[in-house]
Amino acid sequence: MLSAAGDIGVAVGSSVLGMVAEWFGYKVLFAAATMVVLVCTYYFYIALKGRRQATLHPSRAKDCHNA
Repeated sequence: MLSAAGDIGVAVGSSVLGMVAEWFGYKVLFAAATMVVLVCTYYFYIALKGRRQATLHPSRAKDCHNA
């Protein structure tokens, strides 16, 4: 599943960012790529923080996974 998600991301990202570069130029391409990385990093941090909190407080684990 993770491998397929990576492959789809490479295919779609290359196509979409290629069109962005054609239409708007390389500055916008790199700005868009930066925004994607920042959003994904934030999501990863939030997911990791929730998982760590569930590990530290097993009694609240049910609450963290149902949110």
